[in-house]
Amino acid sequence: MSEVNPWRIALSLLVTLVLFSPLLLQADEMETNCADDFARGVQQHYRDVDRLKATFRQTTETVSLGSRRLSRSNKALEGKVYLQKPSKMRWEYELPEPSLVVSDGDVMWLYDPAQKEVQRMAVAGGLMNMAGVQFLIGQGEILTDFTASTQSCTPVGGRVVVQLVPRQERTYEKLEIVIETSDNAIVETSVFDLFGNITRVALKDIHTDEKLEAGLFQFQVPEGVSVIDLTPPNP
Repeated sequence: MSEVNPWRIALSLLVTLVLFSPLLLQADEMETNCADDFARGVQQHYRDVDRLKATFRQTTETVSLGSRRLSRSNKALEGKVYLQKPSKMRWEYELPEPSLVVSDGDVMWLYDPAQKEVQRMAVAGGLMNMAGVQFLIGQGEILTDFTASTQSCTPVGGRVVVQLVPRQERTYEKLEIVIETSDNAIVETSVFDLFGNITRVALKDIHTDEKLEAGLFQFQVPEGVSVIDLTPPNP
């Protein structure tokens, strides 16, 4: 498969401040409280949203010999994303080369046209267990799953950045979300993995009021494409 990694499509980050005095403690508590308020706003926003359509730009910073570099020779991945409750999603990668991630809520497909290969896997126990994806489609509880913090309670350009650290061990270290304070929508997410690599996804042209055709979340294996079935066998 190419560099499409659905485990990194989502939402991410946190910072834990070391406190040296009661004055710093007071400031930290205030920042934590406002971060919780921002998180509650995001939670409510996506509870009221049944579907979402947007364009996205995904970049990955990889750690190499103590420095950072953008993966894929500095090329961003771009395309369209469609989300619909419950647990349906479609990521259409268009640039620099086409690929596709589709889930109907039960089965997820990862299609690489260049390799003429598709992977089939069960959603249960996989991507949808990432809380960062779950709360975008109205599932999970941000403040139950994460500790929220922010470096500033004051929006800059109408946006705030909230860091999220999972309360339980995950396959990633932390998440960071950029929130549009006018409507509490997420416009950018970052996933920090356990090795220090960062995957960022920026959303634009977000629509939550357009009808999405059911066929968007179905996948038919094209002729000549090999299937790698990763679903668990029936008991």
